[in-house]
Amino acid sequence: PGDVARAFWDVAADRLFLVSISGGTVWAWSEPGITSVNEATGWRYYANISPDGRYVVYTDWSDTQQTQARVYLFDLNSKTTRMLIDKPRSQAVFIKKDWVWYLEEKACGSCPSGTQPTGTVFAMNVNTGVEQLVGFPAGENLIAANASVLSPGEWWPNS
Repeated sequence: PGDVARAFWDVAADRLFLVSISGGTVWAWSEPGITSVNEATGWRYYANISPDGRYVVYTDWSDTQQTQARVYLFDLNSKTTRMLIDKPRSQAVFIKKDWVWYLEEKACGSCPSGTQPTGTVFAMNVNTGVEQLVGFPAGENLIAANASVLSPGEWWPNS
């Protein structure tokens, strides 16, 4: 497809997900070719897949004004989407099977989207839906400092 903005690999199922510029269309490429993932929409920002290939987490807006960043989970088996928590959150990343870390967001009048990360990192087991604060020793909060440079695969060896 000509309007692909992002792509990421699903090693569990040997397929490549392709996300349109608008985030409104998602395709999956594997043998024998490209198919539409019709139930998937809004994989706009930071989409990544769980190590077992069951879930995709991503950031999207919960409002039409695009000021309320939220983290969503798409279940590839049931083809359903759910918001992980209805609070300002962004940049979810799987750190191991069923566990995601993500950033808290706060209002920012000079930011293009109206919010920015606070530096606080939360964790959630996607099966229980319970949010937990992630604590770091002083000076070791690499995710808050460099969230855009970390990738989910860095956390998978001990899945």
